[in-house]
Amino acid sequence: MMVAIALAICAGITLLASQLIDHIDLTNLVMLYLLGVIFTPMKLGRGPGVVLSFLSVAVFDFFFVPPRMSLSVSDTQYLLTFIGMLLTSLVISHLALSLRREASVAKRREQRTDAMYAMARELAAALRPNRSSEPAAVT
Repeated sequence: MMVAIALAICAGITLLASQLIDHIDLTNLVMLYLLGVIFTPMKLGRGPGVVLSFLSVAVFDFFFVPPRMSLSVSDTQYLLTFIGMLLTSLVISHLALSLRREASVAKRREQRTDAMYAMARELAAALRPNRSSEPAAVT
């Protein structure tokens, strides 16, 4: 299910990129795919993030790099772009997942601290002498 969402994200990015291809340089279209790679592992997990990383490189090559509608590359400079795109997207995917994990750990730690603070308040209240049962002082 999550991989299907990653595929849908890639399709959406590809549609957007196809509208922008006449207005921006090909290497700048890569940034759109990297934005998807940032979002995907944070929301969907590692697997869909890695799938989107590889799929983004393949889709970018197939639809945008000359010769279009082919996985062959006529200009070898794009091989460096593909390698850079893949490595960057895999690193971003890993870092985004690590950030998600750290946020989860921080949330659990906060809940535990809140529970301990509430328990400490209850203990302090229980140890306090009940002042309403003491006789009133005469002045």
